Formats: sequence, C-alpha cells, structure tokens
Amino acid sequence: MPLRTRWANDYTECFREQDEGWAVYPPIKSSALKPGMCGYFDVDGIWQTIVDLTNPDDVQSRNLAAVHDVEFSPGTLANTKHWGLRKSKDVRQEDITAQVMANVPGAPAGGRAFYKYSAISNKAALLLTKGPVIYRQATPNGPLLDWVVENGKEILKVARKPKRGVWIITKTYSANDRCLSVLHGKKTAVTVEIDVAALNNTGQIQASSSFWHEHSGELWNTDHDEEGVVLAMCGIKWKTLWYSSKVKPVEERLAQTLHGEGGDLTLRPYDLQIGSVEGEEGEEDHDAVRLEPEMWGRVEGIAIGDEEEVPEGEDQ
Repeated sequence: MPLRTRWANDYTECFREQDEGWAVYPPIKSSALKPGMCGYFDVDGIWQTIVDLTNPDDVQSRNLAAVHDVEFSPGTLANTKHWGLRKSKDVRQEDITAQVMANVPGAPAGGRAFYKYSAISNKAALLLTKGPVIYRQATPNGPLLDWVVENGKEILKVARKPKRGVWIITKTYSANDRCLSVLHGKKTAVTVEIDVAALNNTGQIQASSSFWHEHSGELWNTDHDEEGVVLAMCGIKWKTLWYSSKVKPVEERLAQTLHGEGGDLTLRPYDLQIGSVEGEEGEEDHDAVRLEPEMWGRVEGIAIGDEEEVPEGEDQ
C-alpha cells in the first residue's frame, strides 16, 4: 500500500464516528467532489469521478440513466457553520503558553496562546479550519441508492479493479483553508498558536472565523482553495466483492432498513454478472461482483441508530 494511501486511511479512520461522514485526506476542490457524483478513490488515494449526476450531458455521454426526484443544493452562505479545531479521541491537548513565552524574551504578553497536541495511542489526527464550513447536499437519498443498483454493470465497467469500492456522494463539507495532521506513534506531537479571543472562560477553544495564526512541526499538511477544499463527505460506499463464478443469489441475505421522518432507506446487497474483468497482478479474472452498501455520515431525516435487519426479498 502506498504511504499516501496509508495516511489517508488512518486519517479517515481516526474520525470514523463523526456525523459528517468520511474525513477526506487528499486536497480536493469542492467543484471536483460534490453531491450527485459517483466515483471511487484509486490505489493512490486520488478521487476518480465516474459520472456527475448533476450534469445531464455527462450522464448522457456515458450512456447512463438519469437520476430523478433528487434536489441538489448549491451550497450557499446560509448553509454554513464554523468547525474550528477537531481532534480524534486519542489526542491530548496541553496549554504550553507559559513555557513558550518564557523561551521568547521580550515577547508581548496576551493576544495569543500556544497549545500542544500529542498522540496517546499509535494513531491520532487533527483538523484545523479557517472561516465558515459550507455544506452541499442531495435529497432524498433513496433515488440515488436505486440509481447505483440500476446502473451497476455500466459503472463497474469503468471501476474495473476488483478491490475498488464505488461511492455515491450525498453531502459534502468544505472550507477555503484547512490544516490537518496525522500522528503516528505515542507522544508524537504538534503545536498550534491560538488567538485568545477564541478561548472561552474555561480555556476551551471555540469555533470562530479565524482562531489560529501559526502551527509548527513537520506533520502538518496545509491546503487553500478559493472554491473550497472538501473536509468530509457523506454517502453510500458500495464495497465490491469480486468472484469468478456465476451469481448465486442468497435468499436469506439480510438487508438494513433505516427509519426516519423523511421516510425509510433500505440498504441491501446486490449480486451482478458483469462479464470478464481482469484481476489484479497474481489474481484470477472475475466475472461477477457483489455490491455491499455502507452508509457514511448522517442522513437527513433518518436516525442512523434506528434500524432493523430484514430478510432479502421481504416487503418493507
């Protein structure tokens, strides 16, 4: 596995429990990764778009069916909030202002504070953002789920590698500036200079439009884009399990149904006969695939915890 891909996987895993879904490690413009896109991350961790469902010409050029009854929000300033600093659960925060100022003779007092963030396990991560976080979304999710099933064979002719998973994006979060760090190994640490105006009366950092000035250490990756850099995305990731025999449907396979005010959403595995697909080096060719859906992030109007499993083929 390339080092870049390993770091991307670790970063995403550190923020696995966040409501905003998949934490995006590589710098991707908000115009290149948005709700309504179907695609995958390649072996180098780079996002590859298969089709943009918000673009009718793109859909038609790829001989795919259009998606209906889905609204795509443009991502206006009304859909914004501040994130500030986010850290995974295995990060320790320490105020080192006094120590830093003591080592800088003549430094002006007040106005800034210094914090050290260190890993307390073998894997941890931090994210800093400046300015508002803008979210864009597609609703409802049901038609997008159905679209992947209906167009599965054509989609997988593009994403042909056996170990790739295919995404349908339902929501994204982006900001103009972000700074992230993945900490590998206990006691690995980075520091951040904080505007004291961003601290509340208990010393905790509050999200604001601009709360950090500088950061130090070699473990930071900083990205800026006027269109916005994607921070996280929600959607359905279809895991692709390839095999070389004909499809044999399993009648008792379980499906997951999520319930909510906006209606129900059923996630069900599907088997597809694709035709000959070249296997990776050292592996046999494949001619069938099982698509297993996995929801990332919170669905509007659906409580992810409110779910049940139902047998394949049973009416909902």
